[in-house]
Amino acid sequence: MAPPPAIGLVRRALMRRFRMAVRHDPRPYLARVAAYRIQDVNVRPAEASRLSRLHTHFGVPMRSDSGLRHG
Repeated sequence: MAPPPAIGLVRRALMRRFRMAVRHDPRPYLARVAAYRIQDVNVRPAEASRLSRLHTHFGVPMRSDSGLRHG
């Protein structure tokens, strides 16, 4: 299920401002952060799915046997 359009607009605006403010490219870190965050027991399945896509896009595909809670 896709998020409401307003959420996407806010997310894009925040990410645009974040990217303008940082001096380093955050993309190399996103895969590690996504892999770390997805292991949190409080991550909802929808968030876990998005984190998995982020990890795959910026890193390497997550293995199904990696012990992740929402793999």
